[in-house]
Amino acid sequence: MRELKILVRSVRAASVVWIAVAIMFIARPVLAQSGSLKVTSFPSGASVTIDGAPMSKTTPMSVSLPIGTHNVVVSRGDAGWNPDIRSVEIVSGNNDLSVTLLPVAVAGPPGPQGATGAQGPQGPQGPQGPQGATGATGPAGAQGPAGINNRGAWDAAASYAVNDAVSDGGSYWLAIAASTNVEPSADAAAFWQLIASKGDTGATGAQGQTGDQGQQGIQGPPGPQGPPGPGVVLPFAGAVDAANVSALSIVNTGANGIAIAGANGVADGTIAPAAGVVGVSTGTAQDIGVAGVAGASGSGIGVLGISGGAVGGSFPVGVQGQGATEVSSDGVVGFGGGDMGAGVKGLSAAAMGRGSSNFAAVFQGDVIVSGSVIKSGGTFKIDHPLDPENKYLSHSFVESPDMMNIYDGVVTLNDSGEAEVTLPAWFEALNRDFRYQLTCIGGFAPVYVSKKVAGNRFTIAGGKAGMEVSWMLTGIRKDPYAEMHRVMVEQDKPSDERGTYLHPEAYGQPAEKNVLLRTKPLR
Repeated sequence: MRELKILVRSVRAASVVWIAVAIMFIARPVLAQSGSLKVTSFPSGASVTIDGAPMSKTTPMSVSLPIGTHNVVVSRGDAGWNPDIRSVEIVSGNNDLSVTLLPVAVAGPPGPQGATGAQGPQGPQGPQGPQGATGATGPAGAQGPAGINNRGAWDAAASYAVNDAVSDGGSYWLAIAASTNVEPSADAAAFWQLIASKGDTGATGAQGQTGDQGQQGIQGPPGPQGPPGPGVVLPFAGAVDAANVSALSIVNTGANGIAIAGANGVADGTIAPAAGVVGVSTGTAQDIGVAGVAGASGSGIGVLGISGGAVGGSFPVGVQGQGATEVSSDGVVGFGGGDMGAGVKGLSAAAMGRGSSNFAAVFQGDVIVSGSVIKSGGTFKIDHPLDPENKYLSHSFVESPDMMNIYDGVVTLNDSGEAEVTLPAWFEALNRDFRYQLTCIGGFAPVYVSKKVAGNRFTIAGGKAGMEVSWMLTGIRKDPYAEMHRVMVEQDKPSDERGTYLHPEAYGQPAEKNVLLRTKPLR
């Protein structure tokens, strides 16, 4: 029985040993899941917060933490020190964290101001702001001294006051005291002050050109017909000194009759080469060599000249007027009568339906028109610059319903990207209603008109230094003649012109409907 008890005790003891060993081996991995963290600081006595939880002790202090990363904050808890915040990796065993807290920096007194640096380059000019409101009118300035009162030529009977100015003997004088019948001179210094003395007589200038010949006067009524004379024996020549009568009057009242017919011979260098009829005026004022008068009641012809066809490269002339070369004189002068009468009227063969010629008149030389030119179209026609012997070059006119003038040019922008365009002194006196166009050359820039036309100039801005800008400016004429003769863009035809055309052929109508053929055409 005793042996059995000893055996049981032995078994129990062995079991306890094995259980203790098992417990030791099982507990080791559990204890290895944490580590010790010792925190010290300078200065000591700092608070410690781990993973957001404040510790009960201040530094130096120790705490057991699970293995892994933890957020640790060490702070003094007052405003004089900066807290230390960091992540700490905890491993098995002992872990040490020593931190030095830094005092909060206190700003010292400001140092002396440094020297001003060099000025930087000027930035680009910004866009122009809106125009401000007009300010109040300032007070009127003090009245200036009295100006000179020009009284013209000195008059002994006139009374003169201070600042009156007069001319006398070619000199100009200013009154410095009131006077009457005191002629300006050096002896009258108490009354008159010399402003400008008469200059020396200049050399005689060159004689001016002879003025244009005046218009021809209205023809007087015909005188009474004289008694029949004797028959004419050829050759015939006669002269008479009789005022207001015809030296020769021949009347043919028959239908389509001719009062005088002349046939030319061979040119021999006389006053009119090979002329059928020659009229020479030898008087000194408004005399007429040949005059033709058409009846007032019909559509007769005062003077009719008919040329034959071209022969051998020469072109005969039906009627020719030639002014004298020694003085300024007119070859042909025409005076229109009535509302629609024309001083000189030309009709092309094409307009009369008698051929293809389109020339109603041909001018060789300059043409002066004092008035408006009414036309259906227009071109210039010159010898072609690249082949003048074989080709012509034509351009059409630029048309507008307004009396528009066009001006253009090219300017170079300055360092500020601007340019001022100066126009002629008469520009604003001639034009109104201005329009602008700008085009950059060699690049792009937002150029614009910064100042509109004022004082005969305008300003371009918004570009780059050295850039070229092409500009175009238009204006509408406002001179007195233009204001009196504005273009009527649309107008109704008068009652006597309705049913006719300026160009009937363009509308498939016969030439007889040409408005210019309302009067009897040439035979």
